[in-house]
Amino acid sequence: MSATVPSSAPLPDAPYRGIEPFRFIDQQLFAARGEETWELLSKVTLYRGVLLYGESGTGKSSLINAGVLPQALKEGYVPDRLRIQPFAGREIKVERILQTDGADPTYLESNFMGSDEPDDYAVTEPESFELSLTAFLAQLKLGFPLKTRNDDLKWGPDGTIHENAPLRPLLIFDQFEEFVTLFEEAHRAKSDSDQDSQKQVAIVQNEVLHTLINLIRDDTIPLKIVFVFREDYFTKLSLLFDYCPELIDQALRLLPPRLGTLPSIIRAPFVNPHLREHFLGPAEKSGSELSERMAQRISADLSKRSEGHFVNLSELQIVCLLLWRSREPEALYQKLGIPGLLEHYGADVFSHFEPEVQEKAIALLATMLTASNTRNIVSEADLKVTAKREKLIRQYYDVIDTLCRHQIVRRERHRELYFYELSSEYLIPWINKLAADLELQRLKRSAEEERLRAEDERHRALRFKRLLFASGVLLVVLLFVGFLAASLYLRSIRTNRQLVKTEQQRLAVEQQKHAADTKLRIAEQEKRKYLTAIIVITGTNDTEKLEAIAQIKKWSEENAFPPELLLLLVAAQSRTENQEIKRAASQVLAQAAQADVNLSESIGLATEANASLAEKLPPLFNMYLADKSQHGLALKVSAVLKSHGYVVASVSTGEGDPPEWDNELRYFRSPEKGQPEPPEIRRMLINATGLNWKIAYNRQYANSPRGRAGQLELWFARPSGQLVLGFADEDGKSLRDASFKVKFVPTGAGVSFTSRALHVTVPQGDYDVTISIKGYADLHKFVSIKGGDTVEWAELKLTKDKPSTN
Repeated sequence: MSATVPSSAPLPDAPYRGIEPFRFIDQQLFAARGEETWELLSKVTLYRGVLLYGESGTGKSSLINAGVLPQALKEGYVPDRLRIQPFAGREIKVERILQTDGADPTYLESNFMGSDEPDDYAVTEPESFELSLTAFLAQLKLGFPLKTRNDDLKWGPDGTIHENAPLRPLLIFDQFEEFVTLFEEAHRAKSDSDQDSQKQVAIVQNEVLHTLINLIRDDTIPLKIVFVFREDYFTKLSLLFDYCPELIDQALRLLPPRLGTLPSIIRAPFVNPHLREHFLGPAEKSGSELSERMAQRISADLSKRSEGHFVNLSELQIVCLLLWRSREPEALYQKLGIPGLLEHYGADVFSHFEPEVQEKAIALLATMLTASNTRNIVSEADLKVTAKREKLIRQYYDVIDTLCRHQIVRRERHRELYFYELSSEYLIPWINKLAADLELQRLKRSAEEERLRAEDERHRALRFKRLLFASGVLLVVLLFVGFLAASLYLRSIRTNRQLVKTEQQRLAVEQQKHAADTKLRIAEQEKRKYLTAIIVITGTNDTEKLEAIAQIKKWSEENAFPPELLLLLVAAQSRTENQEIKRAASQVLAQAAQADVNLSESIGLATEANASLAEKLPPLFNMYLADKSQHGLALKVSAVLKSHGYVVASVSTGEGDPPEWDNELRYFRSPEKGQPEPPEIRRMLINATGLNWKIAYNRQYANSPRGRAGQLELWFARPSGQLVLGFADEDGKSLRDASFKVKFVPTGAGVSFTSRALHVTVPQGDYDVTISIKGYADLHKFVSIKGGDTVEWAELKLTKDKPSTN
């Protein structure tokens, strides 16, 4: 069999990827990811199933394509990149891995191209095909590759295949969050009346889930599986983790490269002589070299824009690509800098549109954002609804094709349907700014149109008044000849009525003008609020930032600041090292969350969906009550927490399994610097409630979205009552000094326990009680106790055991 990896690997036309991820053919340019590559490959070697997750833009696809795939081939793996689809009979889409580019591209071998049944899969594009779950499993059981199978083949270090080692499939489920998003989209696409189709979508999702579970558990098929997905979908993928909890411990959370790796990433295309000659060679492919000095300068400037110690990969690749294309990169960088280059990249795309089409293109991009400012996968049908609303019917295809061609939007085909999403999370702030500017311009135009209409009405009223006056004078002259007295009387009545009407019209026009001025003033005020928020996030002057935060605090206290913008204060904390700014922003966010239940719930959802965002928010508490009787106590605890600047995200009743005896303070990760320590919170709770609180550290959730530092749970113990006991023999003589044991067995939920006391604290519930005293027959009774109850069993009579007849 021929080698899958050619000895002379092809090179792409450009040394930088811009907004797109690295591909398999970009492997020689892929730098600063060796440690992550070997860590993931080691987990693949050790475990049958592995998770790779991280925030959007951290480079998950690049790590797989340019880092793991070349090494996996040398280790004897046959990789396939797979996608999940919500279509019965074609649930699996196989995306061929491009091996050489150009007019006649070639692809790596696939585990699924050897089927003897051509009907088992449907070819949708030259680079992809679809499989049913049945054909997918059947092909895996046959082995790879079907037509050239040889159990004695082995991959050599040069990329060729040698003998004495079996090939193993490596199934990479890329963008595995589509297991959630595409099925939700398909479910919404079915009309409410089409219940059979909606049920079919749910059935397909369930079959896919159990197929994956069986593959993970069935070790008779020699394969490895990697699930790649965005971190904000970790919780929603619990359907899989509930059946395969070991996957959570077999995961790699990918972070962006650190700032210190920037120079090596920038210089990677020019260090190797072969690469250098390729990218600085023929005129049709030539570009400019980015020197070591320029690499250091770009690194320093990007570090000022980066969050923490990590790189924004999209910004890095866009800046380098534009500089490489320039004949004088240093002069261009001196003129525009990083912000100018990034803005130039987006403006260049919009320069292809007429001004009136630009606004409509922005509206299409805004459709691809969720309410929480994350990327959203939308169908072409949804985009066409927006296009129709924006009157973009004729230019729709030209606009969407231009956005895709310039890599602003990614288009995915699933059989006969197209789905769209933004190419990178980097684009979100840029689109939000464009949308805000667009909305402001629309408000200004609307206010100006209202003002002009009001002016026009006023001028028409004045012209009518003058015409009326001239007509009245003429009427007086004509009637004066014969009907002087009568005409004077009639003219005065008519003139007075018309004057009243004219005055009413004038007042109406003035009101319209006032309304237009009010709209314009409100638009300016809203613009000021957006600009103030932008200063807090992107400003460089700390004094201006503090003044802006103080103004936002004032607006928030007056309920005059959009709640959705308050979460932007998190970005202000993450982009500065000034502790005064961090504290001020955190205080405003905490006070607003305490006063606004909806904002408090939004913070709770944000912490579940985004771990890095959660670490920058104020300490957050979720309370779980055993029953409704504890609501008063919960309000008291909530008031104490808020007085310390903490956020109470939710209060739930009757969830989970409440503690039997002591209330519990649960946390999942050690507190970050500056956050409250659990013993400190425990003392505060004891002082506030007068009850005992136990600290519970649940380490197993430390790497889940639930376990961010500063997120805690308060669990209230089940209410309890008292049982008072007293014993006597058959003659009524007290057995108070006798040694006894009382066993409580709950008839419902709860834990059995034993007591040797006459006054017993009993958790609320129904119990079968057994009283045992040596020399006496066991006494069995039933008791039902509610919180706060005291039940007395005084002078219980016990009978002596009958002597044995043996």
